[in-house]
Amino acid sequence: MTAVRIPLWYRGRATPDFLDSGRCACIGKRDLYFDESIEALAACQAICVTCPVFQACTRWTMQQHRLGKLEFGIFAGLTPHVRDKIVEGKEPYYDWRREWNRRNYVPRIAADVSRRAYKAGRGKRMQAKAEMPLCPFCGVRNRVCRYGRDRDRQRYRCYTCRLSFLGEEML
Repeated sequence: MTAVRIPLWYRGRATPDFLDSGRCACIGKRDLYFDESIEALAACQAICVTCPVFQACTRWTMQQHRLGKLEFGIFAGLTPHVRDKIVEGKEPYYDWRREWNRRNYVPRIAADVSRRAYKAGRGKRMQAKAEMPLCPFCGVRNRVCRYGRDRDRQRYRCYTCRLSFLGEEML
């Protein structure tokens, strides 16, 4: 079992200054933070991941929870149940944002990169960028992408004129 490392910023002093700064990402979405559903938790964490005052918010949240002032709601991406475990010492605080980023952003970025590479003509087995043919209808090359195959020929689609055409013969 690996030890959970508590971030150094978590041990800092909690001040409510961040509430007045107007930089909180949750401003205007506060009703979402008092919903008890799993979907609301995921939406709140998606907002908290990008928040510039997350560290100050977490310190303030845990201080207020220790004082018994925050019994309900999702604050700093933590549910009341998780905050109770941290305060009681049953579970150390861990920065959930690292795990959230790996789970949610990395697969999206990888899928986006491979989709762009395929549209540009670089499949999994091709190393060099394939040169797309000119569209026979409008003469544009930079808006042409692969669009499937017909038996032994490559099919392309031009997104300028929105027409598809057959290209070179496949080997």
